[in-house]
Amino acid sequence: MIHNHEVGGSSPPRATQKEGRPRQVVGPLFFRAMYYFYVLYSLKDQKLYKGVSADVAARVARHNAGATPATKHRRPFVLIYKESFSSKTEALARERWAKTPEGGVGLKAILIQRGILDSQGRLLKED
Repeated sequence: MIHNHEVGGSSPPRATQKEGRPRQVVGPLFFRAMYYFYVLYSLKDQKLYKGVSADVAARVARHNAGATPATKHRRPFVLIYKESFSSKTEALARERWAKTPEGGVGLKAILIQRGILDSQGRLLKED
């Protein structure tokens, strides 16, 4: 079960036309890098892991392959939540918040409200 909460964004690109030339797009690029704050649930110790990545699927695969020393002993993991941001700075700020005592309580409340965790912090259901 993955819950995706979209945050932030960018304005659409502007089209311009120069004399004798076809229209071209200027402004923000169509392929703008997105960064994600993500939450994994360890099926081994029933605890959460919070991180940031531009490619969440690849990052989760690395965690589950044991390629991340900090989490290798806690495998397997399930991706339970992610939020998207238009900048790495914003995603890292969200991760920093989530790792504070207040943020941990707030994140847990979000996950409970969305039906992902029970009041004890255990995963309710796995898709």
